[in-house]
Amino acid sequence: MATNTSPLVPPVRRQAEQVANTLKKIISWNDVGVTNAGVQSNVAFDNSLPQGAVIFMVVAEILTAFNGGAILTIGTVGATYNNLLNAGDIDETVVGGTGVTRGVGTVAAEVVPYATVTQNGATQGQASITILYEGGWAS
Repeated sequence: MATNTSPLVPPVRRQAEQVANTLKKIISWNDVGVTNAGVQSNVAFDNSLPQGAVIFMVVAEILTAFNGGAILTIGTVGATYNNLLNAGDIDETVVGGTGVTRGVGTVAAEVVPYATVTQNGATQGQASITILYEGGWAS
């Protein structure tokens, strides 16, 4: 590994063993970065997905039902951040978990996932998002 290159921030989560890994983010209606004016807001996960990671599934668990017409999306592609979890994949008004396979595939480059909440006047809502992936190695 070259020592003269800057690492991607936040740091990548990588294990040498052939095991499933997870990235988890809990997002609430009133988190810093979430706006309350129907404006899309992006909240970064704390870690990155490594290059070559194979995403198996995204699990969205609504811990507290959202109100105010909140729409939750998750993604790695800027502007919309919805390639892993798109509007309509889950019901944000119902407590419970849903597994989504929209983003199944290999990550081409190290990337930070973002959670996005678009809402109009929400006063409650919290979700736990878990990205299940393997590897991050060239093999």
